[in-house]
Amino acid sequence: MADAIIIEESIRLTGKQVTAIIKGNDPSQFIRNVAYYKGKNPPVIADGLEKAEKNINPNNVVPLPFARRTINDLMGYAFKPGNVNYVYTDEETNSKSVDKIKEIFEDNDADLESSEVFLDTSVKGEGAELLYFADERIQFYKIDRETCIFKYADTIKEDTLKWSIRYYHIADIDPAGDEIKIYKAEVYTPTTIDYYEYTQKGAEGRPLTDKDYVYIDSQPHPFNAVPLYPYRINSDKMGVYQASIPIIDKLDSFGSDSIANAIDQFNDTILTLSLKLDAESAEKIKELKVIDGLGGKEEGNFAEFLQRNLDITNTLESTKLFERWYYELNSIPNLNDEKFGTPSGIAIAYALVPFENLVTTMETYFSKGLQHRLELINNALLFLDSSYTVVEATLEWQRNLPFDLETRSKIAVALKGSGLLSDETLLKLFPSSLVEDIPLEIEKRDKEKEANMAAFMATETKFNTDDSDDADDN
Repeated sequence: MADAIIIEESIRLTGKQVTAIIKGNDPSQFIRNVAYYKGKNPPVIADGLEKAEKNINPNNVVPLPFARRTINDLMGYAFKPGNVNYVYTDEETNSKSVDKIKEIFEDNDADLESSEVFLDTSVKGEGAELLYFADERIQFYKIDRETCIFKYADTIKEDTLKWSIRYYHIADIDPAGDEIKIYKAEVYTPTTIDYYEYTQKGAEGRPLTDKDYVYIDSQPHPFNAVPLYPYRINSDKMGVYQASIPIIDKLDSFGSDSIANAIDQFNDTILTLSLKLDAESAEKIKELKVIDGLGGKEEGNFAEFLQRNLDITNTLESTKLFERWYYELNSIPNLNDEKFGTPSGIAIAYALVPFENLVTTMETYFSKGLQHRLELINNALLFLDSSYTVVEATLEWQRNLPFDLETRSKIAVALKGSGLLSDETLLKLFPSSLVEDIPLEIEKRDKEKEANMAAFMATETKFNTDDSDDADDN
């Protein structure tokens, strides 16, 4: 395994070390989780391929996309683009530096990028993001976790990256016209990026041969920490549905064998006859759909269908049981459940309590990655601009809840009258679809108040002037 290889901090990795680390890496968890998210559930598809090779029919392959629905529901509830925002604690006193951060986020479409990293992390259990420079601009981008390796400092607590590796390959054609693959590895340290690669030439009948990576070059970077870093959603580094994959496999078995294949077998019934038919009699049966002249069962002559009994009711009940277990054990709401048919937003909020507990944990861990992103950008801007001042921010998460607006409005009015809470806090009671930007909404409201007051004062002045003119006329 990669962690078994001990490397001195001050010594650059050799090509052999990079090769050994990459060979020892096991990305199977991430690849499997992605397959389930894409609806290509490996066991049921492998079983179908095996049956197809043996010409076993019927052979329905029905991978049920529970994993995809789980992630889509999670994203809709917790992390649509714009649901998570940086709230800058020093925006008024450090506006110039905050504007630089905002410009970088806008340039990178940060809301969408964060949402995509959250989705990837939810599927795989751990995600990855890389900060880099392109056209002299700070960029950040999601990197496939299965192509990354992270090494932490040898401390009790895994919180300081020592280095990270990204590895991948590209296809090309050499000058002789042969197909080649160029395997690349990039080793990110707190101060440099080290580049390694090797080339393999392949053609029909000539398999690729193993080679070691070779060191190519190093480039410094200004981030003052490892710029390829992980995101997590829990302490176990597990995807949202990963622990319940065996339940998904069982549901696939129900869908393919117990339902789809069983129905096909039921439909493909076989007619059995106790007497041998000649060709002429068989043709008459096909034409007239009647079997006549065979006598009765009392004479030992009969015709009947040989078929398998199909207990579809019990099969469906078993399927519902496993489906319920899947949702309950994952703390994921089944939005088709009858308790979500209520018009009450409060009732639905109570039904979402287990889901909210799950999302709160994910929020806590994922926020560390978002804060690390800001830290790296601060480090780079400090290096590039001596006048830059570090920007600090907290993260504000919003939910897409089915709010009971009438009840919320009454609560807001009551609390406003009590004077216990600020306007900003009260506006947080409402969904982002209604109040998208709270500071901006307060600013717009204040401007409207000023405009209304100005209009009122103008009307009052005109009214008083008109009264004075009438008095003079009298």
